[in-house]
Amino acid sequence: MARESWSDRRQRLSVVVEAQRRPDPVVLQGALRLLLEYRQKPTGKAESEAEARELAPAARYLAGAVTAFAESKRARTADRHHNPEEIHSFREQEAAALVDHAAAMLAILEATASQTLFPPAIETPLRASLLALVEAHRSQPPAGEAADRRAAAREAAGITPRGGKANRERLRHALCYAWEIATGCEIERRKRNADQQLYGKFHAFLRAALDLTGETNDLSADELWREITGGKGE
Repeated sequence: MARESWSDRRQRLSVVVEAQRRPDPVVLQGALRLLLEYRQKPTGKAESEAEARELAPAARYLAGAVTAFAESKRARTADRHHNPEEIHSFREQEAAALVDHAAAMLAILEATASQTLFPPAIETPLRASLLALVEAHRSQPPAGEAADRRAAAREAAGITPRGGKANRERLRHALCYAWEIATGCEIERRKRNADQQLYGKFHAFLRAALDLTGETNDLSADELWREITGGKGE
């Protein structure tokens, strides 16, 4: 694989981070409807709203994974090997750059020549927001220390970073998580009918989730099911 340039890396990571922060609203609504459908409980409106709130985090996670895969494919960015620290590191670098800008803006506001730039109704809350951002960043542990903590937590939990494609791995994990949260059931083993076609409730769930975007619609639900279940069938 060719060495990735800094600009290509930044574009790839920014697509993923933005998708996780703000998934496509249409995809998010579709993911939530899908999870509610698979909850399959005859409830009244109040209970349905409560279930929607309960399922919302899993729906958002799934929507973010679907959006990241779709947006990366549209942007033609590489789906490189999974690195659990890469996204954290990117966020920390972007936050540090933002804080530098905030500090520079504070310095401008404090300069004598700029004291009449904005009326007090604008300058006072602006100054307070910028100062809060800078102070909050200063209170965070150093990036290296935070990375060490995350590595220790993964080791304690027995989580070993796996090779593979980052967006695809995230999508697989989000699909499994959403299924288990929505149904409360383990993922079923693959089943084939008399015509040797795959079928089953989980297979239908995968197909519906992949149909949320044209880019994920191109993925094979059968192939994902084999990967998720380790190729085990009945």
